[in-house]
Amino acid sequence: MQNVKAGTKDTLSKIQSMLAKEYHLPTDRLGPEQALADLGIDSLTTIEFMFKLEDEFSISLSEERGTLSTIRDIANLVDAVRRKRRDEPNMSASRAA
Repeated sequence: MQNVKAGTKDTLSKIQSMLAKEYHLPTDRLGPEQALADLGIDSLTTIEFMFKLEDEFSISLSEERGTLSTIRDIANLVDAVRRKRRDEPNMSASRAA
């Protein structure tokens, strides 16, 4: 469980950095529970940011999007997709056995 938390923290940090750079936001406004709407990030901007996340993390978020209200929501989504992708080969191998 500790690795998951470490992964989330690393992911969160990377996303905060990307948001600061992409939208010229001060890092002190980018806490994990910060509402995206309060940063001026609407649903269309969130979708555009998702494409950047896909490129950065080499993942596909197209099927995974749900309600994303905070920066932590984005980090949790990215981590969930990365875990799912990492675990898929193991699931396929266990089914074949």
